[in-house]
Amino acid sequence: MLVDDEGLHGMVKRCGTKTLTAGAHVVYVEGFQAGGGVGMNVRYSGPDTGGKEMLLRSGMVPSVPGKYFAQCDPTAAGLDLSSFIVCIFRSDKGLGSIPQLGAADTEGSTLHYVGKGSMSVVDVRSSGDFRKAVGKTPDENFAWGIIGQLKVKTEGAYNLCIESDDG
Repeated sequence: MLVDDEGLHGMVKRCGTKTLTAGAHVVYVEGFQAGGGVGMNVRYSGPDTGGKEMLLRSGMVPSVPGKYFAQCDPTAAGLDLSSFIVCIFRSDKGLGSIPQLGAADTEGSTLHYVGKGSMSVVDVRSSGDFRKAVGKTPDENFAWGIIGQLKVKTEGAYNLCIESDDG
């Protein structure tokens, strides 16, 4: 984990720095919405951007067997692999932290898979923005997993930031 923005809060920005080699790097972002406003954006800066912060755009996402919820694995049928893969889960109870997405729909779990979709950038300002990707996204008590890829041409230190309302 590079950036942790866990907990109940309004829009908060957190960043982490990592030295990346030239090439493709998988980015996995989890979050949740308890109630009230919702937001999530992912930005980066580094040698490829001249230090300017930019919204992260996705590229082809490789499969990592067993890492993702089964229906959201990049090898699952019907996914636009040139964009971020967005998977939405609803909770039967109030959320105060990011739930274990991989446990959705298992015996005793209060977390349920809603659906999957895609978005070209992670820049969400409302539940409606999530609904553009996954039509049945609830208004509250839901969680998400977003899978994408950052491609960099130049090795060096990159700053990756998330800004989110709730965790």
